[in-house]
Amino acid sequence: MADCIVLCSGGINSTVAATHAAREHGVHLLHVDFGQRAATVQRTAVREIAQKLECSVTDVDLRHVADNTGLNRSANQQSDGSTNATAPTLATVPLLMSEIISVGIQLAARLGAQFVIVGSSEAANESETESAPGFGTPHLRQDFYYLQNRLIEMSVKAKNPIRLETPLIDFTREEIIKIGSRYNTPFDLTYACQSDLGTHCNQCPDCLARNAAFEGANMHDPVAANSITQSIQ
Repeated sequence: MADCIVLCSGGINSTVAATHAAREHGVHLLHVDFGQRAATVQRTAVREIAQKLECSVTDVDLRHVADNTGLNRSANQQSDGSTNATAPTLATVPLLMSEIISVGIQLAARLGAQFVIVGSSEAANESETESAPGFGTPHLRQDFYYLQNRLIEMSVKAKNPIRLETPLIDFTREEIIKIGSRYNTPFDLTYACQSDLGTHCNQCPDCLARNAAFEGANMHDPVAANSITQSIQ
């Protein structure tokens, strides 16, 4: 039986959070497709991570979000290597993270899990907003999760209370990578790119943040060589 649900996008933060949690708890990964461009590649990454951690995984379809917002998932790769940024993101869809958390709480109630883990980092959000205006988003803030927990306490009637936890909220992305290294996080299985290329484009904000974080942590990114090779071809 799962003790906790980990919201997992297949990226660095959520994979580190899952790896850490799996050391002490029964973990169940949750991946949500809300119409984001990289959803299919993310889903594959999450399944491979689940296999590595020997845990179960659930995929949830929330693609109605794209219809509600008028944003459409697009694999529209331009000749200059850029992508047509019309797909919904956590930053562009109102209350999307709240909806995903709700799905996690519902799954936790069904499976008898005690808590839901999110890998958000306020420290990374603040530093990246300074270097790349517009990159930061409100759902990465501590007060957002405090309010979510209060809502859960008021709304969820369960035999065993379910709580929301953000173990990485105070750590920078560089620190998160170092923490992940200590716990043998399978960084080679992660995917942190906004495109659906299957390899990191090294151009989008997520890729740039990942590259800077590994460089800042003085660590080699195990997917970097493949990503660079693909971007040259």
